[in-house]
Amino acid sequence: MSARVLVTGANGFVGRAVCRMLAARGTGVVAADVEFDEGFGGVSLERVRCDLTDFGQVEALFRNGAIDRVVHAGAISGPMLCRDDPLTMHRVNAAGTLNLLESARIHRVGRFVLLSSIAVYGDHPALTPVAEHAPLLADDPYGSSKAVAERFALCYRASFGVPVVALRVSSIYGPARRTPCLVQALIDSANDDAEHVDVSASPLSLRQLIHIDDCVHGVLLALDSTAPLQFAYNIASGTTISEAGLAQAVAARYAGVRYRLFEAPRFSDGHIGALDIGAATRDLNFIPRVSLEQGLSTYASAGSRER
Repeated sequence: MSARVLVTGANGFVGRAVCRMLAARGTGVVAADVEFDEGFGGVSLERVRCDLTDFGQVEALFRNGAIDRVVHAGAISGPMLCRDDPLTMHRVNAAGTLNLLESARIHRVGRFVLLSSIAVYGDHPALTPVAEHAPLLADDPYGSSKAVAERFALCYRASFGVPVVALRVSSIYGPARRTPCLVQALIDSANDDAEHVDVSASPLSLRQLIHIDDCVHGVLLALDSTAPLQFAYNIASGTTISEAGLAQAVAARYAGVRYRLFEAPRFSDGHIGALDIGAATRDLNFIPRVSLEQGLSTYASAGSRER
């Protein structure tokens, strides 16, 4: 059996997109998740149900799958989920990652790409550019679970030589996203039965968005690289936009968008400046290719009403 790429969280937003791109270029894929929607599949895809918190199930994936590389996108994917269940958040995001790392160590994978998050940075005292050496100040269950997962990964990289690279991805948007997203909420507000979307008017309420296509581009660059890489890379647009500015951009593109402003700041992507993507550009040749205007236009093909 030829070597294949294991994609965890394959039924999720990022996982599906990664599987689709890998299959399109003829790469063998083992798609793993706790469940799959009806119709999920594709050429060169093997679907395997797997609970990442069960080491026996994880080890069986590697033992039976001829896994050469890993894209670990399997996680509870945002602070809006499991708000009242931090134990589950850490069991899935941190302990699940540890199980994968141990199997990757045993089976000597060639690359392990860990999907981390902007949330690991938490809130910083100043809105200055944030490079990968910035302190990780997350103090909420989601951000801290991702930070712990990173520490496990760094341990396996330093102690056992597992070739892990962590991608700290900013807020991902695109028409296939199923978890709550301000862009989608604003577009949906144009429906006749929808309510207005509350948007912060504060210029301090900065959002850092990356289109799903650019996110997958960054993942594949890290997966394919054979050069020595640093442990973590920011994957983002490298720019920020205020919530009010984002609402205006969506309203300019789609008819009937309804939102109302409130004065207080809201730090959905943390109180931090723009993620510095210089290292990813230097080492991975990562350059964002989808502008906000182009990204918003991708919702039109999904049936949203343009102006």
